Amino acid sequence: MLSLKQKQLFASYQLNLQKGEWFVYELMVSDMQGLMDLGAQALATDVLVVFRIFMRDRPQFNAYVRRTPAFKGLYGNRSARRTLDSLIAGAGEANSVCNSH
Repeated sequence: MLSLKQKQLFASYQLNLQKGEWFVYELMVSDMQGLMDLGAQALATDVLVVFRIFMRDRPQFNAYVRRTPAFKGLYGNRSARRTLDSLIAGAGEANSVCNSH
């Protein structure tokens, strides 16, 4: 189940789909990176949850994710990945988000 904040984030990213899926993808990656850089891990985790839903519905991005330096810097970094994953798991969102929506 998504939190209210995550639902709002998801809705705001969906509004940007008129600019294209690639635009929204890059916006989300940039937002996550910037939030992590600022130390706003809780909000970065919310964006990551929404990003996972976005990615689940768009498998064409999978290869691009592996090649994107900004994404590697965020999620390819084991420390950042562990931090985000532990925050998601701690919030109980990891399984419920991937299985719902």
